[in-house]
Amino acid sequence: MITVINIKRWSFGVAVAWLATRLPFVPNHLENHDAVNFARALTSFDLTIQQPHFPGYPVFIAAGRAFSALGFDAPSALTLPGILVGLLAVLAVFRTLKPHGLPAALVGAGAYIAAPGIWLADVTAMSDALGLHLLTLCLCGLLAARRSGASRWIAPATAIGLGLLLGVRASYAPAALVVWLALAWRHPRTAFAGALAGGLAWAVPLTVLAGGPAELWALGAEFTQGHFTTWGNTAVSDGSSHRLAALGAGLLATFGPVLLTAIVLYAICIGLRRPSSILPSGEGSARPRRQKDQPICGSLSRLASLGRFALPRRGTSLGVVAVIYIGWVLLGQNPDHARHLLPLVPLAVLGIAPVVRRFSVLAVAVAALVVAAPVHVERAAELPPSLQAMQWVAAHHSPDQLQLYTGSEARLFMHYAPAYRATRVTTAHDVMRDLRERGGRPNTVLVTSTAGDLSALRPRLVEVARFDRAGSPQLTVYTLTEDRP
Repeated sequence: MITVINIKRWSFGVAVAWLATRLPFVPNHLENHDAVNFARALTSFDLTIQQPHFPGYPVFIAAGRAFSALGFDAPSALTLPGILVGLLAVLAVFRTLKPHGLPAALVGAGAYIAAPGIWLADVTAMSDALGLHLLTLCLCGLLAARRSGASRWIAPATAIGLGLLLGVRASYAPAALVVWLALAWRHPRTAFAGALAGGLAWAVPLTVLAGGPAELWALGAEFTQGHFTTWGNTAVSDGSSHRLAALGAGLLATFGPVLLTAIVLYAICIGLRRPSSILPSGEGSARPRRQKDQPICGSLSRLASLGRFALPRRGTSLGVVAVIYIGWVLLGQNPDHARHLLPLVPLAVLGIAPVVRRFSVLAVAVAALVVAAPVHVERAAELPPSLQAMQWVAAHHSPDQLQLYTGSEARLFMHYAPAYRATRVTTAHDVMRDLRERGGRPNTVLVTSTAGDLSALRPRLVEVARFDRAGSPQLTVYTLTEDRP
């Protein structure tokens, strides 16, 4: 029997595990150009110069400014809000799964703590972690609101959270909308009023900072058109089968290592506990097993019950939310970034953990996550290829008579090494046009592989350096020669 004291002790253990696996890894650098835009917005919020880019992430920036006012540097100020809200989220996961038994609650909380994608988001100065944990809190609030005897404050708090969520990660809107509809099924007035209040809390200040509704609309129209047609790598700008491959790779990166390790460890446990279950017929046991005694059949039957773990009584299941969100990522997001799939993790945790009834399964799940963790710890400790390239350029070239053509990394140079001339380009034509406009050619011209379509310049490019990191695209630096090599 689970007593109140035991639950409090386990909750304290979950909280300690969360903080112990996050706080030591708070980054001291900005990961990419988006992180640079967020950092610059902490001191000067200006959508017109992408500090940050539309839609402005006002709730995330406000949280970052609060920590910045306490004396934290930009990477820490942008990371700590996600970690602290994540602490509330993992405790909410534990309490939401508690009625299904302590093993289920511990598996859910443990998976949320050690899931590689969540951990990487938590130790990166981006808005993904704060948005994900706020979405998880809303999911848990929705499930809690369905129970009889639930606090009357749960539904309003969940609705307000959904409104605030759009001010953290607008790209989570499809998932937030389905959760809101499920909440509105039972609490229509509360869902509407709460979401409106949460949305207005950031929409009004954002409109004022943008210069008014007309200016905000113009910025939004320009950004949306570009995102969905030219540079956003959406289905419109890139309708090739590459999207499906990238989506599959993202799902594999998010769930693959842990899932595969868990299957292998579970099979080993079955073999050690019941050798006859993996021996050919007639060996190890003369009497055939009944189906109810088979560990695998029992697990499959429990998995089959997932369909009953629905969000609203007459609404959709967690699986449908996942399908809708996967469709959104495939059509309206960049599937090359596995972080866009993060909302699937709490859906999986809340959907699968309730079927866990045995501590043996808990041990397998924890072991699987522990086995997969070192790869991601090593990745987080390594600088991204863009920063590696920037350090290499600074170590090998003087800013005088050097011109660098690159992609979004130009923003990193502007922030960390403003003495270097780093120009963002998208085609080889942009490179040649800029060189002509500058007049005299610099002594050294460097071009990175992220500069877009370089096919026209390929015969004149000589590779001089290459940088990579597990889970990140490789970045190559070339020298642009005068003539063909």
